[in-house]
This record gives sequence, C-alpha cells and structure tokens, in this order.
Amino acid sequence: MRWLACVAARAAPDGYTLMLLTSSHVLNKFLYTRLGYDVAKDFVPITMITRIPSLMVVPPSSPARSVAEFVALAKARPGKLNYGSGGFGSLAHLSAEAFRLATGIDYVHVPYKGAPDIVLGLIGNQIDVGFPTMPTPFRPAQQGQLRALAVSSARRARAMPEVPTLRETLSDGFALDAWLALAAPAGTPAEMVARLFAPLAEAAKDTAFRDLLTNDGSEIVLNTPADFAAVLHDEIATGQSLVKRLGVKLD
Repeated sequence: MRWLACVAARAAPDGYTLMLLTSSHVLNKFLYTRLGYDVAKDFVPITMITRIPSLMVVPPSSPARSVAEFVALAKARPGKLNYGSGGFGSLAHLSAEAFRLATGIDYVHVPYKGAPDIVLGLIGNQIDVGFPTMPTPFRPAQQGQLRALAVSSARRARAMPEVPTLRETLSDGFALDAWLALAAPAGTPAEMVARLFAPLAEAAKDTAFRDLLTNDGSEIVLNTPADFAAVLHDEIATGQSLVKRLGVKLD
C-alpha cells in the first residue's frame, strides 16, 4: 500500500492516475518516520467515498453483554483477557489501544493478519474481543455468531441502529472510522478534479449504487472535493493526536 501511494504521488497530474486513499494513509503519516509520500501535500482530494466503522465484538459465550460489562470483566481479570488485531498499527490495533486508554483496562494484544482472522478467532473463542472494521463482522454479528457491543463511529450505524457508539458508552469515548476516498496527484487542475467528481455525484443519486456501497455496514459519503479537503484536514489532525497519545511507532 505504501509503495502504491508513492507511485501515485509522483504520477503526472493529468487525471489519468488516481489514488484510492484510505484512513491508513493518514495514520501512516505519523506511524512511520520515513514514508515516501505526504498525504496532505502530494494529493488533491476528489471525494470521500465511504466511512467504515469498526465494530467492537465479543464471542456469544462472553459474559459481557455491554461495553460496561466488558470493562468490569477486564478490570476483574487484569491481564487475563486478550484482543485480536490486524497487526501493529492497524485500525483494529489502534482502536483497541484507544479503548485501553479510555477505560484503564489491561488486556493482551494478539496480532493477526487481518479482520477475517479476528472474526475467526472470536468465533473460535481464541480471543475475547476485537475491533474489526464492520464489513467483516457485520454478517456474523447479524447471524448471532458474534455479539456487537459498540460501533466506533461518531453516530450509530444505519445498518445496526440498536448498537451504541463508544462515545455513548464511555465517559472518555472516542470515534475512529476507516474510510475510502479518491484523490489525484498534486497539481491536477481544478477543472479536471471537477470532471472526475461529476459522475460520482451523479451515481450517488442511484439507489442501487448506494445500496452496493452500504450493504456491508459502510456509510456512503461522496462529498465534494472542497468538503473532502476540509474533512481530510481534520482526519490528519485527529490521526496525529491519536498516534501521539498511544505512543505507537512502526519504525
């Protein structure tokens, strides 16, 4: 992912090379000392396509049926519970560590390769909790293979309105979403950016297209280039603050 961003950042700004940016590209800016690209300087925002909440999930066998009950369980058994992540620096790792910071609990990190492995670990009762991005645990949670305790988004997810947010359930709650966005190399003319955004804005009116983007629990955005630029500025500030607070570095 890092080398693709480096290639895209150095491509000709002619509208023929685009980059699918993710929240990880922003977080990497602060996780790595030498990254090879600067998401704030090397790309022109076109649109944020979707926001993707993380889902705090536990096995159905867990005695915890709410965030408060999980915190109480973890505090009663310090260092005995564990959480799965997609590896150091992944969103699932940062979410779990932010949860640790917000609650004062002590649990053990079990790094996996990605969200599917987290879900399998939970279903197999190998780990006690995880914070995978919603598309992977969404169906298992609906089918009762997992129990959803909270979502990481600022507002409740439309696909699971009965599940509270972490901000609702914690006095020091936080919001931390994944997202997908489209960008072009820096220097791409504004008229070209507008031309690239226009068909996406039109597609956003199509119900089938919107359903395609949201049938896994994701939230559609498709904001204007100017609005995405403002959101990206905020995401960079939030990412910098989070990584600094957690003290995570990958090099």
